[in-house]
Amino acid sequence: MTSVLIVDDDPQLPRLLGRVLKQNAFECRIATNAADGLSAAKADPPDVVLLDVDLGAESGLDVLRALRAPAEQEPAVVFMTSRRDIFPAIVSALGPADDWIIKPWDPAELVARVRLAAKRATGRSAPG
Repeated sequence: MTSVLIVDDDPQLPRLLGRVLKQNAFECRIATNAADGLSAAKADPPDVVLLDVDLGAESGLDVLRALRAPAEQEPAVVFMTSRRDIFPAIVSALGPADDWIIKPWDPAELVARVRLAAKRATGRSAPG
């Protein structure tokens, strides 16, 4: 089963994301800030990190850099943002990221993007 770590500081969104992904055969964990997300990723590396760009005082770009630091396993990273105004910056920063999704997101698109990121990162088929 493909594991997904959702890192988002919104109090409700991670649970909704997790519910949609679990219904599509993903195993999900949630972190509500950058530090907890990094700790969770290091303790039990997921296949995919679904990462909010704006984590309040912290940046998802900083989390991405830390995740990409030399490691045995680098999870796929799919950025999430609701800020269309920073979209060009996200795309230019995607060098080390695998994909992105704009909020509000369509559940089918979310599942498809996470599946593709997992497939690229692990070289195996994701669920479904």
